[in-house]
Amino acid sequence: MSGAVFLSYASQDAEAARRICEALRGAGVEVWFDESELRGGDSWDANIRKQIRECGLFIPVISVHTQARREGYFRLEWKLADDRTHLMAKGTPFLLPVCVDTTKDWDAIVPDSFTAVQWTRLPDGMTPPAFGDRVKALLVPGSMTETRLPGPTKGGEGGDAAASAKPPARRRLWLGTGVVCLAIVGALGFWRPWHRTGGEPSSAIPALPGPADQLLAQAREQMDKVNTTPDNATVAEDLCRQAVELAPTSAKAWALRAYVQSYYILRTWDGSAKRRLDVQTYANRALALDPDQPEAMFALSLVLWFQGANPEAEAMLRRAIALDPNDSRLRRRLASVLQTEGRSREAMAEGLEAARRFPKDPLVYYDLALLYLNSNNRTDAEEALKCLNTTLALEYFPSAILNKALILAGARGDFAGAQQTMDKLNPADRTTDRAVSFAMWLGLLQHNPDQVEAAAALTARPYFEDAYFRGPKSMMQALAYHMAGKEALANREWQEAESVVREHVKQNPANASDQLQLAISLAWQGRGQEAKREVEEGEARATEGSSNFLFWYLAKYYAGTGDAAHAAACLRKCLNDREIYTDETLMSDPWWDKLRGKPEFEALLAEAKERIARRKP
Repeated sequence: MSGAVFLSYASQDAEAARRICEALRGAGVEVWFDESELRGGDSWDANIRKQIRECGLFIPVISVHTQARREGYFRLEWKLADDRTHLMAKGTPFLLPVCVDTTKDWDAIVPDSFTAVQWTRLPDGMTPPAFGDRVKALLVPGSMTETRLPGPTKGGEGGDAAASAKPPARRRLWLGTGVVCLAIVGALGFWRPWHRTGGEPSSAIPALPGPADQLLAQAREQMDKVNTTPDNATVAEDLCRQAVELAPTSAKAWALRAYVQSYYILRTWDGSAKRRLDVQTYANRALALDPDQPEAMFALSLVLWFQGANPEAEAMLRRAIALDPNDSRLRRRLASVLQTEGRSREAMAEGLEAARRFPKDPLVYYDLALLYLNSNNRTDAEEALKCLNTTLALEYFPSAILNKALILAGARGDFAGAQQTMDKLNPADRTTDRAVSFAMWLGLLQHNPDQVEAAAALTARPYFEDAYFRGPKSMMQALAYHMAGKEALANREWQEAESVVREHVKQNPANASDQLQLAISLAWQGRGQEAKREVEEGEARATEGSSNFLFWYLAKYYAGTGDAAHAAACLRKCLNDREIYTDETLMSDPWWDKLRGKPEFEALLAEAKERIARRKP
């Protein structure tokens, strides 16, 4: 084994990696990094494999850039290093992960062996002398210096000041995979949080002290609504916090606190790393006090599912169902997880079984409608519509109204019918992101700029956080002004969209949809070169990804540049994947007005018209 260090990094982190390399070399450490040696030549691949096989330490550089890139040569390097650890004795120093930004170790998309050792944080690659000394000590032949995670000490977490301590890998199962598309989360996420048809679960524990029990009852009342709002959840969150302060050994209190936190994930209000960690912490506390606590299992299953650990989420839900078969939401959640895994028949069977068991539960039929909607089979849209009608016959439910309007407009092309359905919303329910964005969308499809502006005035929020419409409100306002021939006002709104999206990109540079929406706002302002720079990485992500939704943004970008050929090619990849991207909406959506009359787009329209004709009875 050589005394050299192998530095593995994504190309976007080259500057940070170079700083680390220079600091280590300055400390007298041999580093395999030189780009001229590692990035070219006929024997490049063989050379890298040899160096990983022979290096003394392997330092993977982890960041938001590695998080965003699901494919890359650095991932092969990481796998080769991970494979080598299987041949090493316990305690042998080899892996020394370095994080150059705020990426969380427990949330990182890395091999499991990386999470079992201590990480070092070197912001932007700024490397103190102590790190070089540590590396030299680890490279001493025969060294068995412990690089695995230290246990907690009396004063707190173990490790040096630069290191980031983590829980053991076996306790991190639900935090080991990447985040899945938020669009899917939102599509499945509108249901009643605690709708039950039976009594307390068999694992019920003794009653809490009076004040704590009352606080939990009030929290449950906030969450036990068909249309729970963020305000309801905020109140419930505070009530649960007070309850666990009064009854810190109550599994019931910790489980409800975990559930309230998980509801933010369920509704796509907040899927942040902190929110997920809070869910995990509170649910684990509940399960430590009572291993048979179904509500805690439900909360943990959401974190698992959100991060792509679907088999583990399924197993946890099945155990919860066995403990409490009278909780309808557990079976509904299981159906959603099965569909995410691509097991549509099993998912539908679970959904239908839930309808059989809980025939008076409106949310059972609502979730069944979502299963039909997410089957990617246009013929199932009519079945979804029937389920939504059943939901609404049982109880007023704004999300069911909105999804019914979505089907009428997207699947049937019945914009007037969709508008009549939207008009059934109570005034208080017309100001949510989904309600406002749907109303603006319908206004655009009906070429009614005044309706778009009237809907926009219902909320002061500049950015919609919704699974169907995620982005700046001003984009749709700009299109409305464009339709009305008010180009100066349209340009003002495109500038506003640019400003809003830039702030989101700054906060989360790994978000491809925001990056593409920045390119869209620039393209529609006529700033083609700037837009092209922004779109290049997003286009690569769309091509490499398994989801087609990014092609919808790419099509809008090309529409802004007037490139009908590329826009049509992108639309062919995503058209009819979701109810807002359909043949029916293509006909009148003003996003494509710049392309109408061009041969490539007219050919796409002809294909869409032919499909519509074939679907008619």
